[in-house]
Amino acid sequence: MSLIAEASPKVATTRTASPMRTGHPSLGRAPEATIIPVSLTSYQVALADEIKGYVCVKGSGWELFSGSHMADAVSLGTRPTLTVAIRDLVTEIPAAA
Repeated sequence: MSLIAEASPKVATTRTASPMRTGHPSLGRAPEATIIPVSLTSYQVALADEIKGYVCVKGSGWELFSGSHMADAVSLGTRPTLTVAIRDLVTEIPAAA
């Protein structure tokens, strides 16, 4: 009889993208964005089948980039939180940082 119990095999669930509600109740119904990790500090943001842009860590905030390819993306400034950054990117609200 063994004192070490065998751990039951666990099925690893890998998530490569996750949906996120990206609006404020005052804006009406919010679109659902898909967040796709690119690296530890940057994410691609898609809405339906369209890539809206990227969000990247910058200091204590998040920098937005509009465009389907990072090489051609245009900076839209920084936002204080990831939620605000994604909301502004998919709803195309050019709010100041």
